[in-house]
Amino acid sequence: PPLLLPRRVFANDPVRISRYYGIAKERAQICLYGVDDEYLSHFLARGDFLYTPGGMKCLEYNVSANLGGWEIPIWEERFLQVPYITEFIKTNQIKIVNENLIAHLFRHMINLTMEAFPHEEEINIALAIRRQDALSGLIDMQTYFHRVYLDCIGQKKGLKGTVIFCRYDQLKVKAGDVYYEDKKVQTILDYYLGEVPLELVAMFKMRKVLIYDGPAAVLFSNKLNLALLSELEETELFTAGERETIKKYLPWTRKMHPGTTTYEGAEIRLEDFVLTHREKLVLKPSMG
Repeated sequence: PPLLLPRRVFANDPVRISRYYGIAKERAQICLYGVDDEYLSHFLARGDFLYTPGGMKCLEYNVSANLGGWEIPIWEERFLQVPYITEFIKTNQIKIVNENLIAHLFRHMINLTMEAFPHEEEINIALAIRRQDALSGLIDMQTYFHRVYLDCIGQKKGLKGTVIFCRYDQLKVKAGDVYYEDKKVQTILDYYLGEVPLELVAMFKMRKVLIYDGPAAVLFSNKLNLALLSELEETELFTAGERETIKKYLPWTRKMHPGTTTYEGAEIRLEDFVLTHREKLVLKPSMG
């Protein structure tokens, strides 16, 4: 449901989206460039959940290529070199199992790229950021990423390619395609929450390159989406099944601004309610 909200609630109107989410109208337009249902169905996203006395509740819905957890296989290798940890595992006969999220990610990206560009024999994926300092922080992971990518691409008969770590200014549009040096890039993993150069956004809109999650992440990762779902859960914007899902898994959530709303069926003034129920509430930034 979070990915459906801009269309269902605001009819993808940049002015209405700008007003609610507090972003510039031009930014809202860019967020929606080239976004359709098929593209949304392949988004990289993660829900954060907490078990509560009332059942499992969704606290956040994060939409980004930088979701965290990628480092787990690398951490495992390093943790198992610590004598105290290996002794604890051996003594307690613990079996260590983790999901290799990097391999899942690359297999997903390779399949999507093959569907979008079925005649390509080489698939190159760029993990792109804006700043050199952020890129430097990923150097330790690059060797591991390359190894996993080669393993994943090797499972596709007749296919080759690589994963490229680069800054956005190193990606160039040439002859209607996107290149990193002499390598054609079909897919970009945006590691910096939507700050994609407009030239590449235009290429994405024409489907000359895939970008996940790109500028749309700014809109769809906004925590105000949870407020919309909670506040509108009883409306006809959602199917009966969706209303049941929202009610079951989403805690009561509101956008923090003066005015009236409802809580457990009763009308309240939000600012007064927040001040008198501070110990029961969590206040958080919409993009934090």
